[in-house]
Amino acid sequence: MTEPKSACELFKAAYENRYTWDENFPGYSADIEVKQGNELYTGTVRINSDFTVEASGFEDEKVQESIYNQMRDLITHRKRTSFEKAHGKNEFSLGDTDETGAVAILVNGNAMGSNYKVNGQ
Repeated sequence: MTEPKSACELFKAAYENRYTWDENFPGYSADIEVKQGNELYTGTVRINSDFTVEASGFEDEKVQESIYNQMRDLITHRKRTSFEKAHGKNEFSLGDTDETGAVAILVNGNAMGSNYKVNGQ
């Protein structure tokens, strides 16, 4: 009988098998439309090959800042970083398993505390 994996082992396997951007990432740009209520805002976003972000053209400064922050969050999850560097100081605990078989992983130790669901790897 196989012993159940710890929360850390499950999370590490998923972390190491996710889609990431490495040092060959060329960057990209996109036209963005944001609809908030009845308001429509348009602009552009660029993630450069060095993982810096540019958001421009939005009439509302708060919308532009929000887009910039969302792109920075995207980079946090896509930029290739070793598990030890990203999560070496964190603690992991198992949460509930949902109807699809995905296991909740609770992460403590980082600035905000995070929750993930892991299904397979």
